Amino acid sequence: MPGPSGRGREFEYIPPVAGSGLAVVTSARGAAFGDLSNDGNIDVVVNPVDGPPVLLRNENPDHRHWVGIKLVGGPKSPRNATCATAFLTANGMRQRQDGLASASYISAIDHRLHFGLGDTADSDSLEIHWSSGAKETIKLPAAVTIYRITEEEGISDTLCGGKPCAANAAGDKPATDSQRQEPCLIVPSSGSTSETEGTLPAAIHASYPLANYV
Repeated sequence: MPGPSGRGREFEYIPPVAGSGLAVVTSARGAAFGDLSNDGNIDVVVNPVDGPPVLLRNENPDHRHWVGIKLVGGPKSPRNATCATAFLTANGMRQRQDGLASASYISAIDHRLHFGLGDTADSDSLEIHWSSGAKETIKLPAAVTIYRITEEEGISDTLCGGKPCAANAAGDKPATDSQRQEPCLIVPSSGSTSETEGTLPAAIHASYPLANYV
């Protein structure tokens, strides 16, 4: 928000919603972020000290638009597209997301990129700078969709509402089990050096207590 002088910007403290997972004060190490239910809402798995991992499930009821991008590198790039950069142009705004493998202590995040579009339904175009040095510009047919984009091949799979879209944007066959777009988050396991891994829908719901936040 603008500063008191009307110039520049400053942060404003927004208190957590009472009764939500964000209102619980706890000591934790490691947080993994990702869209576990493929609904466009970013969820968080945190690892409390001396306790089991906790899932903060994002149940924000707003229905603004977004797109998710799963990048797959070609022969000259890392398969998980680490270090690739994507620029999304929509509604006169240019956003940037970088391909990362981790973002917190011994934690692996959802590799898919997430772009919020607000009330704009047109996702326009995506410019990708691959790790190999190659550049591609992809036209995204629709918002509220998760796209799988393979270097030099374009859109190879799509998810709508967490399920394969009725009409694949590229006209290709649905992804195989090894290509599916289910997210995988990893956080350190308390009391040992092993890792706790959960993939929705199934394992994480059965293993982790839920705490909702908005």
